[in-house]
Amino acid sequence: TPAYIIARRHYYSKMQKNGNYACACFVVWRENGEIKHQNFNFNTVPQKLNPKAVQGKGTATLERGVWWYKKGLHKGKEDGLRQSAPVMVYRVGVQKEGVYELKDSLNFHSGGVRSTFSEGCQTLPPSQKKEFIELVYNLIGEEKIKYVLC
Repeated sequence: TPAYIIARRHYYSKMQKNGNYACACFVVWRENGEIKHQNFNFNTVPQKLNPKAVQGKGTATLERGVWWYKKGLHKGKEDGLRQSAPVMVYRVGVQKEGVYELKDSLNFHSGGVRSTFSEGCQTLPPSQKKEFIELVYNLIGEEKIKYVLC
């Protein structure tokens, strides 16, 4: 069954001011001829510059577009989604800010309770992450999933 993840930046504009999960994520699939969906709170924008990241590769914001993801571990320990093809990110905190290709490290994983806790990955509140991962893993099996960021 083909499934898609569709995310919208700043969907919950009032929450944006609070630094919470201001984006929305919708997992969409077809079941018995009917289109189904499940929505989640989500974050697609780094909350702040991390001084350690600035010393290295800076902080990355995924560009809007269509990207491919697969099952995988975040930092080798947390079930999540990993890139299965290069993505384009906008980097800040580097000598030359701008758009760069990123080959393998922009993941989906849980953020914090009070913070989205990301230097560029796509994050979910801890209370919703397990449900999201179980749904996506069940829908895609060993296949890839198309992620559309608007």
